[in-house]
Amino acid sequence: MPEVVITCDWTMMSNHNGKEFLGFGTTTPAYVLPERVYKRLFYPDMPVDENGFPVAAPYGMRKIEAALIDGGFDARIVHPSHLHRYMPGSAKVLLISGHDYFGLNPPASTFGGVMHRDPLNCVNFKRMMTQPAVVEARKQGMKIIAGGPCAWQIAPPTRMKLPWIQEFVDSFGGIDSVVEGEGDIYVKEIVRKALADEYLPPHVIMTPKEAPKVEQISTIKYASVNGLVEIGRGCCRGCSFCSVTTRPTRWYGLDKIEEELRVNAKVNNRKGILHSDDVFFYGSPNVMPREEKLIPLLQLAKRYYEQVGWSHVAIASLMTKPKLLPRCAEVLIDDKQKWWGVEIGVETGSPHMITAAMPGKVAPFKASQWPELVVQAAGLLNDNHVYPACTFIVGLPQETEDDVLKTIDLIDDLWDFKA
Repeated sequence: MPEVVITCDWTMMSNHNGKEFLGFGTTTPAYVLPERVYKRLFYPDMPVDENGFPVAAPYGMRKIEAALIDGGFDARIVHPSHLHRYMPGSAKVLLISGHDYFGLNPPASTFGGVMHRDPLNCVNFKRMMTQPAVVEARKQGMKIIAGGPCAWQIAPPTRMKLPWIQEFVDSFGGIDSVVEGEGDIYVKEIVRKALADEYLPPHVIMTPKEAPKVEQISTIKYASVNGLVEIGRGCCRGCSFCSVTTRPTRWYGLDKIEEELRVNAKVNNRKGILHSDDVFFYGSPNVMPREEKLIPLLQLAKRYYEQVGWSHVAIASLMTKPKLLPRCAEVLIDDKQKWWGVEIGVETGSPHMITAAMPGKVAPFKASQWPELVVQAAGLLNDNHVYPACTFIVGLPQETEDDVLKTIDLIDDLWDFKA
């Protein structure tokens, strides 16, 4: 019976029908249609074992779970529908995670602003935290620590600016601590303090200097959603709107990656995703791709997965070494896999915005080349059976009307490419 329970809401505790990007469907306004329709489309229930432990869970939570297990703690991820089995009772500490607790991140904020309704992920998070089991356990002294990519949404500064969030937090008894950043090391310290009933700081922000080294990052013990496996952390491009670029770049060795591929293969995950902020420059200390590193990585992944996707890649990386993408396709495309997907941050069609907000995004090219590079990369991707999900950002402080028009022009130029 775990003393430390880790969980998230139902929209995250799902494999999204085996299609990772369908998870974005959980950012749409809640229940314009019956709930069962949304669950079937976007977040079907994750199967659990006899203890209420999910057969797969979000990768970041698996990392925290592994860190605690390696630290000697009795900790497990529990499905949100099974929290009542451990609280009130054995659970002394509850760790919660999420990508967008209150729908303040895009695209939920966009949909919510148009429809004036809370998004699915927000509604489900509120439902999870106000379950009678959670509220009663909190009354009996259970500690609650929040983290995850959207930890800032529930941190004290945000609760001061948005009183309705504070009112919601008060409704289930409050939160002891919020931790922002890479918590692989610190989670062991704060959980130890929580179990010992020591003082917990209400808000902790991990600095880049406190980021764990590769050897300090635990290997997941149980399967991750859709077989996602991290190959590295950090990014050197320095975009002003992105917190990832503040963290040092670190690449896992193939041995460490293979350990996690094995974990997922044990539960018959035949499809998986290689995750970093730019898979194309795996193993590189800068923005220059290294074929001798990337190709063995892809060959390794194909030994365990019939189908391999990438989480992210940068336009400039692709165009720095365009002949490398066909080599990747030679490894990945076969009778079991006809294409692969990846998310690409295009963000703008304006060279001015590149210079003003994201100068490293175009390196080693010039900002003036950006629109042309994007169009060339779209052709390169399609020619090699890659169909990306491209993101754009509007409304950055430096943006002018001319910048918006240039972005619209670029989208027009991309319209006929498959994505």
